[in-house]
Amino acid sequence: MVMVMCFSFWANSFCCVLHPIKKRQNTQNIVRNILKFKKTHTFAKGIGELLINLNKRLRKKEIMS
Repeated sequence: MVMVMCFSFWANSFCCVLHPIKKRQNTQNIVRNILKFKKTHTFAKGIGELLINLNKRLRKKEIMS
C-alpha cells in the first residue's frame, strides 16, 4: 500500500511535467498497470524503492533550477 502511494505521488509529479491536462487519467492508468505486473512482493518493493530514488533526484533538480 505504501509503495502504491509513493508511486502515485511520483507518477503525479512526473505526469505534471509531461501531460498537465491528462494528469489524473495517466496516473491512474500507470498505477493500474504496475499493479497488474506486480507478481511478487519483492518485485513491488524493488520498484517502489526505485521510484522513491527517482523522485528524490527529480526534487533535487527542481530545487537547483
